[in-house]
Amino acid sequence: MAKETEGYSNDRNGKLSWLLDSHYNLYHADMIWNAMHDDSVTVQDFIHGCTMIHVEEGKDNDEFVPDEFEHLK
Repeated sequence: MAKETEGYSNDRNGKLSWLLDSHYNLYHADMIWNAMHDDSVTVQDFIHGCTMIHVEEGKDNDEFVPDEFEHLK
């Protein structure tokens, strides 16, 4: 197994986990993962929260929490 895929399974969750981990820091990847699995987060809030995380990571704001995900901390 290639080093970049160690620890990830071939199922949907493993693939999504790899995608998140490769694009976001661990703090934000976990937050997005939790939001994805929390039915209280609407699709609209999920999209806005992820967009804001992406913007803030570009500013090196590695511990930013969007309002939509505040209850997930």
